[in-house]
Amino acid sequence: LLALAAAVLHASWNLWVKQSGDRWIALWGQMTVGGVLCGIILLFTGWPENLVWWTVAASGLIHVVYVYTLARAYNIGDFSVTYPIARGTGALIAALGGVLFLSDNLNALSLLGIAISISGIYLLAGRADNKHVRAALLVSLCIGSYSVVDGHGSRLTGGNLYPFVLFISTGITVSCWGIATGRSRDMVTAMRSTW
Repeated sequence: LLALAAAVLHASWNLWVKQSGDRWIALWGQMTVGGVLCGIILLFTGWPENLVWWTVAASGLIHVVYVYTLARAYNIGDFSVTYPIARGTGALIAALGGVLFLSDNLNALSLLGIAISISGIYLLAGRADNKHVRAALLVSLCIGSYSVVDGHGSRLTGGNLYPFVLFISTGITVSCWGIATGRSRDMVTAMRSTW
């Protein structure tokens, strides 16, 4: 039930981004507000003791590319195709990355789940144009990459506070990208009008 609730919430915020006028700004706003809220929580709980900073930094940088490619994919294609292809293929890449880089093992049930996912993704991709599918696959590469880096960092750090630091890192890196690419005025306007 918790996994299903998480899936509904995740799909809901993605649908909200798709319906937004400026999708990059919508993603930036979510990442930044999430980072601020997580920072407030960590003020009360304290930072993780064995924090692995390189994984936090790497994840933050990957998320810059993720936010850019996700906004672009939603500009190009339909939510009903982009979201499942990006999320499904991202999970497959993460599973493969876990086996290759994190010494994870896949049992028969996991392999069956992967086969079902591949079939579903293929059915979805079959009715979309190549440009649309390529945009979703770029997003999936980011998802798989940050999932493997985050998995490694979480295992090394231990505890439940690691994701909070990741949200802070993402808020910082995506904000820096926005400033560096001349989106400062849009960012300030968005925070004032639709915080």
